[in-house]
Amino acid sequence: MNVCSSRSVQISTWPHQRHSEEDAALASWMLKQNHVLGRHLMGMTTRLKKEQISRLMNVGFEGGRTKFVGGDGRFEGGSVGGVVDFDAKWDLMFGQLQDYKNENGHCNVPTSAGTDLSNWVAAQRRMYGKLISGKPGKRSFLDASKMQRLTDLGFQFRPRGSYYSWEEQMVELVKYKEENGDCKIPVNHERLGSFVKLVRRDYKKYVQGKKCGMTAAREAELHALGFVFEGGKTPERKVTQPKSWEERYQDLIRYKEQNGDTIVPQNSGRLGQWVHAQRVHYKKFKKGEQSQMTAERH
Repeated sequence: MNVCSSRSVQISTWPHQRHSEEDAALASWMLKQNHVLGRHLMGMTTRLKKEQISRLMNVGFEGGRTKFVGGDGRFEGGSVGGVVDFDAKWDLMFGQLQDYKNENGHCNVPTSAGTDLSNWVAAQRRMYGKLISGKPGKRSFLDASKMQRLTDLGFQFRPRGSYYSWEEQMVELVKYKEENGDCKIPVNHERLGSFVKLVRRDYKKYVQGKKCGMTAAREAELHALGFVFEGGKTPERKVTQPKSWEERYQDLIRYKEQNGDTIVPQNSGRLGQWVHAQRVHYKKFKKGEQSQMTAERH
């Protein structure tokens, strides 16, 4: 039985007088359902099933913006609502997407992540699909202004191909170096070509002081692997085999014997870059994140 229809409850004209205890309980339930529906429409994680969402919207629930006024059943704006400012929430999630792009170089959050951000991204694409098909529905938080902001950020409403995190790309880069002896990756490389172009583009912005996904830690990590930041022809030079982790470790021991500590300046050459990279890897290792650091090395 439909609890809303059986009581002849009109979502938009909830009576202002004090209700019985039973109706007060119903009002509380309605408020909660509308609040949860609003979270779902914003792409946030909820326990609502598709069938429940459809049934709620069919009887007039919209996940509205309005706020609960008091205990007498009154709702500001004439509809049942949760205390949710959807424009502010959208801005908050957009900020998270900006942070994600700065970290990963793209806006394609894996939909399998199961996070609020991945659900929000999926919701933007879902609403976009409805808009261009001419079926936006009763409630759509995506308007022209928001679409433009997403587009300017580089968000793809119809993504193509697979995208990988920085850590996943670095694992592939290490594998490439182990197999080829260097990090001179051609830009047409099937797996790492796009990553190489992105890193070089970000590096140019980084040295110019512009905002980008490159950081000092990432620069050191790439330098330690011998990544080639400048594309094009490489001048002839003496080819030397990159030092292994063990060889760098022995260099560090010698440095300590000479200087009394292991505080190697990052700008002092390869050893300084290597030491900095080890600290970065160690922090990731302690957090349980993917890292080149191992239990034996630390």
